[in-house]
Amino acid sequence: MTEKNKINLRSSSFANYCFGMYTERHIKLFHDLFDLEEEMSPFSQGLMRYGTKHEVHGIAEFSQWIGEIPQFILSEQLNLVVPLDDTISLSSTPDGFCMDGNSLVEIKCTKIKRKAKDSFDMRWLPQVFGQMMVVNKNYELNSIPKCIQQTFLVNWAEKNTKIYRIKPNNDIMLEMLKLLKEYGNALKDMKDTIKKLPTLLDLEEKDKKMIEQQILSKLSSKSDILTNINPLMKEANKSSVSLIFESSTS
Repeated sequence: MTEKNKINLRSSSFANYCFGMYTERHIKLFHDLFDLEEEMSPFSQGLMRYGTKHEVHGIAEFSQWIGEIPQFILSEQLNLVVPLDDTISLSSTPDGFCMDGNSLVEIKCTKIKRKAKDSFDMRWLPQVFGQMMVVNKNYELNSIPKCIQQTFLVNWAEKNTKIYRIKPNNDIMLEMLKLLKEYGNALKDMKDTIKKLPTLLDLEEKDKKMIEQQILSKLSSKSDILTNINPLMKEANKSSVSLIFESSTS
C-alpha cells in the first residue's frame, strides 16, 4: 500500500478513535469512511477559534515559567507521521518541544468563565499519550538519541493558568495501540466494502444500515473498552499527572 493510500490516524482524534470520548467510534468511522466533516455546533466552533487565537498566550506564559522558548511552535509546528503497520500510519503535530527535545508542550485554552478548568480533564490524556508515542517512534526510526519523558500541558485562560506535568503511561499506551489498530483495520476493510456500492448520496437507507452494522461488528463494544480503560485512566490521572504551576492573571 502506498503512503498516499495508507489509513492515517491523527493524535488529535485518538480520544475518538480509541474510546469514543467526543464522537462514538462507529460514527467517527462512518465519517472517515466517506470523508465527511464532523458537524460542529456554533458553540464548539467558537471554542476552537478561541483556542487558536490564544495559543500564543499559552506559549508565552509557559516560556516565562520554564525560562526558555519552546521549539517548533505556532506556524513552525512539526507534523510527524510514523507507521503503525504496513497499512496504517499515526501522525501528530505537537504544540511545541522543550528541554532539548525530550519534552513536549500542549496548549489548552479555556474560554468558559475565562478560567482554567478546576481540575485536569482526563479526556486530554489520549492526545497527550498519542503525541508521546508518535514522537518517540519518529526518534527511533530516525536514530535520534532522545526520548519524550514528559509533556507540559498548559491550560491557559484569561484569569489564570495551570501547568500540568504528564509522564508516560505504558499500560494506557499499549491499550491505545490495540484500539488504534482495530479502528484502522476496520476502516481499511470498510473502504474495500464500499467500493462495490454507490456514492453516499445515492445510497439507499438499507445500505447505510448495512454499513453501520458492519462497522459495529468490527469494533469492540464501548462497554468492554470502558471496563478495561476506566481503571487505567483513573490510575494515570493519579500517578502520571501532576499540577506543577498555577498563576492568576486577574
